[in-house]
Amino acid sequence: MGSSQSLLVWLAPQPKRRLALLVCLALYLRTTGRSLSQQHALLQLHDDRLALGAHVQAALRYTFVAQLISSSEYLLCLVKPLLAARIGRLLVLKPCDARENCAYGPHERNTVDLYGVHVGDGRAAGGLKPVLVFVHGGAWSFGHKWQYGLVGEYLATQGLLVAVINYRTFPTGSVVDMVEDVENATQIVKEKEIANHVKGFIGLAGPYDISDHYVFESERVVGPFNGVHDISSMKPAMLGMSNFTKRSPTALIADAKDTGSVPFACVIPGGVAV
Repeated sequence: MGSSQSLLVWLAPQPKRRLALLVCLALYLRTTGRSLSQQHALLQLHDDRLALGAHVQAALRYTFVAQLISSSEYLLCLVKPLLAARIGRLLVLKPCDARENCAYGPHERNTVDLYGVHVGDGRAAGGLKPVLVFVHGGAWSFGHKWQYGLVGEYLATQGLLVAVINYRTFPTGSVVDMVEDVENATQIVKEKEIANHVKGFIGLAGPYDISDHYVFESERVVGPFNGVHDISSMKPAMLGMSNFTKRSPTALIADAKDTGSVPFACVIPGGVAV
């Protein structure tokens, strides 16, 4: 009760504060509505279609989780103010050897930030360099290239030309769209003068079997959810469980080995000391 009264006292004498909060609330409701619409559209693409009731529940559940996580990002300013300030500086002031928001496709998330280049002509600063294409994670539904700007800056100081890419994530895209975006971004890096050649590819990801991981998630309990698979975006992002096997990293690598088409790759899962 005391907290509610304090909030009312804080708001009462300041109409501008109330207006600002109302504007923020309106914008948040707008993004919530857009997210719900996107969830609905992508759920309709599933190979294993849901009944109407289950479809509505799934769309509401994924929207709730997505908006909850999105809103929690603002807590960074309170928990880690210095880190938040550094990230804010990164958003405003890019290093002189960086180019941001280079488009590689029509979608608003089809952009890439480059580090270690001359801003004028896009060539690698200091001559030819190894190229690293950084694909951020985020459980198929979250993440943004700006969050890894500090990574790009640091790697550029180590003599690399770094391309940190954005790509469509659930619910704006399925795993098919994600793969297409990463392929297009990598192709653009190869074709443009920012990279004369790519010697190799370093992948940092979760090299697990998707079906096994789904079983693992179904046995975990988080808050009111009996099984993380109920709130995980993995199933809808894969367009249903029927696609688990053909989209699983372990299955893809096994099939590629049989055809002899596996290039040299360095895969580093999380938690492994290098």
